[in-house]
Amino acid sequence: MKILLCGVLLLIITSCQEQAAKPKTNSSTTIEKKTSPVATITEIKVKDDFIYPIITFADKAKEDKINTYLINSTLGDEFKLSTLTAQLTEQSKQTQGLSSLSYKVLVNMPTLLSISISSCWTGARENCGEGQYNFDLTTGYNFTLDQVINPSKWNNIIQLVCNDAKKRLVDAKADAKKELGNSWHEKDMLNLTYEGQWKDEYNKLQYCGIEVGKNFKLTEDGMSFYFCQMGFLPMSIRELMPNDEYFYPWSTLKPFLTSSSPISSLIK
Repeated sequence: MKILLCGVLLLIITSCQEQAAKPKTNSSTTIEKKTSPVATITEIKVKDDFIYPIITFADKAKEDKINTYLINSTLGDEFKLSTLTAQLTEQSKQTQGLSSLSYKVLVNMPTLLSISISSCWTGARENCGEGQYNFDLTTGYNFTLDQVINPSKWNNIIQLVCNDAKKRLVDAKADAKKELGNSWHEKDMLNLTYEGQWKDEYNKLQYCGIEVGKNFKLTEDGMSFYFCQMGFLPMSIRELMPNDEYFYPWSTLKPFLTSSSPISSLIK
C-alpha cells in the first residue's frame, strides 16, 4: 500500500512540475516576433540601364515613408509608388524625359540604409545627376549631416578638406605641366590665362576660405565630403582637375561626430 501511495504521489509531483514549466497563456495573450529592420531591395527593372529600387522591410509605415521620399526626390511627385512600374515602363518608351536609372546600396545594416540613385533626363529638363540618401530605419527619416557631425566641429571638417584640397591643387598643376610637355601654346595658356585662376583657388585654401557642401556619402569604412574647385586647366587636360570627393575613415572622424549619431552602428 505504501509503495502504491508513493507512486501516485510521485506522478502528482511530476505533473505539477511539468505544468509549472509551461508558459501560462490565455485568449488575450499574443507572442510577438520582432524582426530586425534590415532593408530588402526589390528592383523595378525595365531594361539594363533603367532600374529603380523599392525598399521593403518589417515596418510597412516606415517603408512607405522611405519609398515616397525617394520617389519624390529622384523622380518627382508626379510619380506614385502604387503605379510606379507602369509609369517607368511608359517613360522608357519616350524620346524625351527620363532616359536612364540606376542605384547602388552603400550601407545596409540594422537601423541604417544608405543608397545612391542616378538618373538622366533628356529634353526640356536635360541633365544627369546622382543623389545620396541616408535613412535611419528606426524612424524612417532621411538624416542630414548636422545630425551626424557636431555643428561646433564643422570647421574641423573644413580644415581636413582644405589641407587635402591644397595638396591636390599643387599636384594637379605639376601633372598638367608634365602632361603638356613641348606643347608650348598650351603651356603659355596655363602660365598666363589659367595661372590667375589657380592662384585664386590656392589663396582660398591658404586661409580655408572655402565652402564644403553638406552632401555626404557613407560607407562602412568612413564618410566622403565634396568640394569642387574651379576649372584652372585647359580643356585638353581638364581630366587632371582634382577629384571633388574627400574620403575620411571613421578613426579620423570619430572626434567630430554627434553623441547620438544615427550612424553609431558604423563606427568601429
